Amino acid sequence: MSKKVKLHGNKWKDRISWSKEKTASSVDMGMIHPPGPMTGFGVPNEVSQVISRELPSEVADKPYFYFENVALAPKGVWNNISRFLFEIEPEFVDSKYFCAAMRKRGYIHNLPIHNRSPVLPIPPLTIREAFPSTEKWWPSWDKRTKLNCLLTGTAPGTVTDRLRKTLEKFDDEPPQNVQENVLQEIKKWNLVWVGKNKLAPLEPDEYEMLLGFPKDHTRGGGITRTDRYKSLGNAFQVVMLLSFTQHVL
Repeated sequence: MSKKVKLHGNKWKDRISWSKEKTASSVDMGMIHPPGPMTGFGVPNEVSQVISRELPSEVADKPYFYFENVALAPKGVWNNISRFLFEIEPEFVDSKYFCAAMRKRGYIHNLPIHNRSPVLPIPPLTIREAFPSTEKWWPSWDKRTKLNCLLTGTAPGTVTDRLRKTLEKFDDEPPQNVQENVLQEIKKWNLVWVGKNKLAPLEPDEYEMLLGFPKDHTRGGGITRTDRYKSLGNAFQVVMLLSFTQHVL
C-alpha cells in the first residue's frame, strides 16, 4: 500500500536519531518540487534524458526499499521525507504512462534506475482501450482519453441519476454550458458511459485492472465494497512498480 516502507537490517536502527541530528543537507538547500512532465528516471515509450545518481553507501545495494506518497504533497513534505530516507531525492512519475488513469506520485527508493523495460503485455493506455464496450455510447463532446486519479470512494447513485435526467432533456447534443457542467462531474467521479445518457462509476474489479492487480484481488475475507475502494485508491500502480523492479527481482 502507499505511504509505507519496509526497513530491514541494522543499518536502519539509528535512522530516526540520525535524521534529527542532521542540521544541514542537500535537501535543505531548496524546496523539492515535482517536475513536469512526471516521467521520473524514464518511462516506456517516452524520450528521457540520461540520468545518473549516487546513493549513500548505507543504501547503495540491497535490501531495496520503495516509499510512495502523493506528488503534490504540502510544501516541505518531500524535503522532510527525503531527509529521513538518506537524503535520496524523490522520483516523480504519473501513472498515465502505464495505464488509463492519471495518478501523480513520488517515490523515494534505492532501486537501480537503468535498464528499465515495459511489462508485457502492455496494459490499456486509454479509457476506450480499457473499456471498449463504452465506445458506442461515448458522445463526441467527451474528449477524455485518461481517467483522473482513482479515488478512494465512488460516486453516489444520486449523481449519476441527476446527470441522466439532465441529459434526457435534450434530443440532440446538450448546449455547451450543460456539456461543461456534466463533464466537470464526470471527471470528478471518473464516470464512464454505459448507455444512452447513462453514466456509471468504475467497479472495484475495474480499479484492479487499471492498477495491474488480478481480478478479485481485493475481494473476499469480509472486505466490503467500501473497503475495496479505499485500499485500491491508496495502492501502488503494479505495472509501473514491476517495470522499475523486474530486472532486480
